[in-house]
Amino acid sequence: MFSLNIAIFNMKRIYSFLALVLMFVAAACNKENTLENLNAIQSVSFVPVYSDGSIKAPEEGILTIDCIVTPAAAVKGLSAQDFKVIVAKAATKAADYSTFEAASVDIDGSTGAVTIKADVSSIFPLDRGNSLAAALNVRADGIDFTSSFINVASTDNSLGLEPIPSVKQVEMTVVVPIHSSSLEYFDYVVRYSDNYSTVETDTVRYNGIEVEDYTDMEVGIYSAKTRGSLDNNDCYTRTFSYDDLPVISTVTVEMIPKKEKSSKASFYFYTPKPYIFPNVHYSITSVKREIPYRIMDGLEQIRIDNMSISSFQSVYGTTFLSRCGIYNYADGYEYFFY
Repeated sequence: MFSLNIAIFNMKRIYSFLALVLMFVAAACNKENTLENLNAIQSVSFVPVYSDGSIKAPEEGILTIDCIVTPAAAVKGLSAQDFKVIVAKAATKAADYSTFEAASVDIDGSTGAVTIKADVSSIFPLDRGNSLAAALNVRADGIDFTSSFINVASTDNSLGLEPIPSVKQVEMTVVVPIHSSSLEYFDYVVRYSDNYSTVETDTVRYNGIEVEDYTDMEVGIYSAKTRGSLDNNDCYTRTFSYDDLPVISTVTVEMIPKKEKSSKASFYFYTPKPYIFPNVHYSITSVKREIPYRIMDGLEQIRIDNMSISSFQSVYGTTFLSRCGIYNYADGYEYFFY
């Protein structure tokens, strides 16, 4: 009996020891997989200058690189000391790599847009037969990322390349489907913001649109002066204009009850998720796209019959959001919408 108790006691010690080991390993794994220990940068997309995908040759020895870092949050709080430019001086037989400190860095933390300038005068101008390719290294707490290389146009061949057409105008048209019968019970507050610190608010009411905090003053490159409207197609529309890229817009629509939440309501309803339609005019074209009302063709109106306002909002929601972004990319542009 005595030996059996000892055996049981030893087994308990072994199990306790194993449990402690497993807890230690789990804690170590969790520590290794926290966000602080993961590489925060997923990709770096260079903004080319020429149609072959290359960037400009250094001007007075200063190389300028424009890029988009994804996710944008990864560059918040970074400074010039966290960036380095790697330059490959390619010859016919071998490649010579040099690393340069960033002389200056301009960061837009809301979009991930970064402009880096580096003094590469020590290797530029090039010897005959050489060309340059550049990459970006970002190293900070929890970050150590090196991009792929992008070609640098030499002073000799850049004259034969076609520059990417410059943007003449960028338009972001906001369209929100609103059934007029729902305006008896709700006001629709449409809030628009962008990466240039623009904030505009329109309130769609039963008797029209009230514009809050509206100003004609330009903010950054923002130059929209067209007020929103509610047309006969049950759509709120408003167009915002810009003269450069990138543009990232966010629109939220909030339904504000006009009556007590216990009130019974009967009306028709469209889900007021905002649509953002981008339109880019280049310097080589003047084609404009018509304001897109085609979204109404695929929408079904929902009949709300004798439902309390609180029950309606618990089922269908109170706030709806969409984002749209446009970036320079290669010899055109790319955009996202959700």
